[in-house]
Amino acid sequence: MRSYRLSLVAIVVTATFATASCGGLRPAFDESAAPTPTVAAVEEPEVAAAPTPTTEPADPWEVVTITADLTTGLVHPHDSTFRYIELFDGPDGNPVQFEDVVLNPTYFGTDLTLMVTQGAVGDEWVKVQLPVRPNASEAWVDTAGFTFDRHRYRAVVDLSAFSVQVFDGPELISETGAVIGRESAPTPVGRWFVNDKVPGGGGVYGSWILSLSAFSDTLEIFNGGLPVVAIHGTNTPQDVGQALSSGCIRVPNDVIEFLVEELPLGTPVDVVA
Repeated sequence: MRSYRLSLVAIVVTATFATASCGGLRPAFDESAAPTPTVAAVEEPEVAAAPTPTTEPADPWEVVTITADLTTGLVHPHDSTFRYIELFDGPDGNPVQFEDVVLNPTYFGTDLTLMVTQGAVGDEWVKVQLPVRPNASEAWVDTAGFTFDRHRYRAVVDLSAFSVQVFDGPELISETGAVIGRESAPTPVGRWFVNDKVPGGGGVYGSWILSLSAFSDTLEIFNGGLPVVAIHGTNTPQDVGQALSSGCIRVPNDVIEFLVEELPLGTPVDVVA
């Protein structure tokens, strides 16, 4: 029986569709039988004005998410508290498996929310990023049993600047210094998403934890569980601006409290070097 215990790594110091055009073969044309065109026949035809587009351009900041209902997924054979989500290699495709399963609700008891990477609101199938190893794993899910949502939030963690910026569309709504992963356990670079909100208890995690869909690239396990990366508070705010953690991003408690209140599950977090 697999253990599904997770451990935030901060605890120490923490298929292509080929498109093809279609058409048919045109019959041969006997030009000798064609009538001589009149002047009217060769005049430039009047071109009608192009219709005004009725659809609005796509919002470049829009993020689409799906959230599972309580009964979505298959009952876990070892723990009926959880269900697990079936994953596929394409719409109506073949089942795929990863090293970890996608639990509903999450390990921490939150409604499972996934960030859509391909597809639109209302689609029967969408591609999503998964909170499993290896990092940035994706699969297709049948959206029956999920609720769509959308928002315009995103966060950028700049490791070289030891900073976290949060945006609502193009508007910067929060900026802070941060503690990042030390050289031997760096914070993984990539696009992840917020998949859980967990009270921090006031110790090394600070007041709140925003769990991300990423895992440490250098740690197989941590404190007996999976080495989950997170943004969380801290009880040592004087360490901001240093590389001390085991991969997590630590920010002052007042900042994490604002982010927990403001950011929905499924918010993308871009970690850049």
